[in-house]
Amino acid sequence: MAIIRASYPRFYQTAQTNEDVETTVNLWAEMFENDDVMAVKLAVKSLINTLEFPPTIADIKKEMNKLFEVINDENGAIDEWNQIKTALRNSAYYSVEMFERLPPIAKRFVGSPSQLRCWGLDPDFNDGVIRGQFLKQYEVLKDRERHAAMLPENVKSKLKELAEQKGLKVLEGEKV
Repeated sequence: MAIIRASYPRFYQTAQTNEDVETTVNLWAEMFENDDVMAVKLAVKSLINTLEFPPTIADIKKEMNKLFEVINDENGAIDEWNQIKTALRNSAYYSVEMFERLPPIAKRFVGSPSQLRCWGLDPDFNDGVIRGQFLKQYEVLKDRERHAAMLPENVKSKLKELAEQKGLKVLEGEKV
């Protein structure tokens, strides 16, 4: 908060009560309690360069996700599809190993090692159709992953509890 206050002095000119400041600090501390302090600082500093107004918690979380995507050198949908194709070629005998090597989104799309093996052994497997389905689903799955990454840990655990109470299945690889 100190970095933000120093970067946007006009925004914080009006006097705030100690209670207001304490409430704000507590909320921000809770929302970032499971995040790396350095990652939060880097995201805040990155946003300061582009925003005219102080960033919100959501702005910072989104920026952290963008920074992690840069660090992880995300290859995108085409590269992930190529990894699925490579896994298909070797899936007859090594479906479990090949499935485990897939990136998270590709794993969620394929579903299981047995599905990978089934596709790999199917002489009528239509590469173009499955590729088209994957490319359409990629952004949806990526958005879900981003959204799940932005949720605080206590919210994730509560959602998981609710899902279990209602008898809903949490998909393998889901962050929630």
